[in-house]
Amino acid sequence: MINEIITQIQTAPATVTENPKFKVREHWDAPIEYQGQLVLHHLRLCSYGTGIPHYFSELAEAIINRWFGVLEAVKSPLIQFGREHLLNELRAEAGTLTDEEAAAEYERFVHFPDHMQQVSVFEGFAGYGGASFGLRRSGIPHVVIGMSEFDPFASQLLAQNFPNIHNWGDITKINAEELPDFDLFTGGFPCQPFSSAGMQLGVEDPYGRGTLIYHILRIVQAKHPQYLLLENVKGLTQKKFADTFENIKNILRDLGYGELAYAVLNSKDYGIPQNRERLWMFARLGGLPVGFDIVPPKEPLLRRFGDLLDDNPPQELYLSQAQIAHLKEKHHIDSFIVEEPLCFDVYNKKIKRDAICITITQPEHNSLRVIEVPGPDGLEVVRKMSIDEQFRFMGFENGELNYAGQSYSQMSKRAGNGWDVNLVGKLLRHIFAQL
Repeated sequence: MINEIITQIQTAPATVTENPKFKVREHWDAPIEYQGQLVLHHLRLCSYGTGIPHYFSELAEAIINRWFGVLEAVKSPLIQFGREHLLNELRAEAGTLTDEEAAAEYERFVHFPDHMQQVSVFEGFAGYGGASFGLRRSGIPHVVIGMSEFDPFASQLLAQNFPNIHNWGDITKINAEELPDFDLFTGGFPCQPFSSAGMQLGVEDPYGRGTLIYHILRIVQAKHPQYLLLENVKGLTQKKFADTFENIKNILRDLGYGELAYAVLNSKDYGIPQNRERLWMFARLGGLPVGFDIVPPKEPLLRRFGDLLDDNPPQELYLSQAQIAHLKEKHHIDSFIVEEPLCFDVYNKKIKRDAICITITQPEHNSLRVIEVPGPDGLEVVRKMSIDEQFRFMGFENGELNYAGQSYSQMSKRAGNGWDVNLVGKLLRHIFAQL
């Protein structure tokens, strides 16, 4: 059965990157057994196994994403295929385990999504649809029944990438009683009032962004979704905003959601070489199970800054030698000569020698530059980061997000405000494996 499905899919058009940098294209025509092994490695990694090379996980994710994108029918047979092989491996590795013991061990580590009923989702403050892209990566069976986004450029992106999903617009104007029922509310409510890069005025924010969380709670009170996944900058946990954060937790308790689980997670701990710390919050109606832990197991970081850069960036991104000289003088940098591509942290005036990108931010912060290895002429090479690069650092593959013809400035704004979809997928899978 699985061989027949794979054969059908191998003849379908590719839906993911063909950039050889990611070493994916060469595997489309690989033997079925080899592709199956990649998928098996991926499934084991999702099962919190250790020691599985991240390289194999990336290839498997790309193959799975391609399969799922071409034939929805592949999901159950593929998971069944992985389950059977994983059970066989558990038996072989353990040696002394009976079939029943192996099955119990398997269930302890794996909660495959076909055990679940389909989760209906409403995505608030949708941006480019970070929750929806993350859900696709998680493997959780789901349907997005609506989104809320009022920014006209972000709304245009949603219309291009999710043409069949209704955008309810400004969350402050939504009549919650008119919304269809849903199981999961997701939302990264505006972070500027709590961010170190913003004014840090919290609920006193003059634009009203600090109070938008209460419109989430208003909708939650009316619809009582089973689950909530919220995101913000880690600044919300600072003492300065303690009253606001405690108020949010108290309201959720009063609405029947028990204790809010929350943690600051960093993209660099889950496979993306970006230092992006964000506060993630999760709650379940009726409370979370005993022993619930929102933090997924960390992974070794096997990719470096240069691994996510373009092979041929647009020439207009490059600084002139005069501009480079001015940058060096302004920020007291002796040299931009490097042996591998690195990130220059403009705000902190230093080259990131650890080969990790600083946090992708909105373009007005002008916070980073890409330093390339000098060419044959030995001259220093510094440039801006391309749009494709910014979205790779946000977990996307080439061509996965349709930019809808929007400008560099607008797409940079989306990336700076968005969710790392790689982390979201792993977080959601980790969460739902415990429910």
